[in-house]
Amino acid sequence: MADGTIEIIEVKKSRDEIDADPDYAFKIAKAARVYEAVGLTLRIVTADDDVDIDPLLPNAQSIFADKFAYIGTRERLAMEETFEAKGAIAHAEAIETIAAAGGLPENRARKVLHALVCTRSAGIDITRRITRDSAVTKPERRGRRWAPS
Repeated sequence: MADGTIEIIEVKKSRDEIDADPDYAFKIAKAARVYEAVGLTLRIVTADDDVDIDPLLPNAQSIFADKFAYIGTRERLAMEETFEAKGAIAHAEAIETIAAAGGLPENRARKVLHALVCTRSAGIDITRRITRDSAVTKPERRGRRWAPS
């Protein structure tokens, strides 16, 4: 989510599917309590719900498609130094920083930035349309796996 919290989304065909099975309803209630205890939120979405997925879905798909882009040491260090010096930077500046550090073309640098987002070495609000001025930040937590603190 935009504020840094993680939301677990359970997707079902209809609310009736949940209400028809008391065991499932019990499981979901317990899961919600466990998620809440570790600082996560649970939301149940059904096909009947009017959920706005733009620009979230296209942004997530675009970034996730580049998750295996190679992140060189120079590119990673350049971003770390930039975050240390400036804090949040514009999306275009992040791409320029990566391109300059690694001698990469802009389209390749964008893929590296996406891989940095996937590894939580950089962050961007994917719930808003990503533009040249979108803020790229250093997340509080790093790494591919999340563990409760």
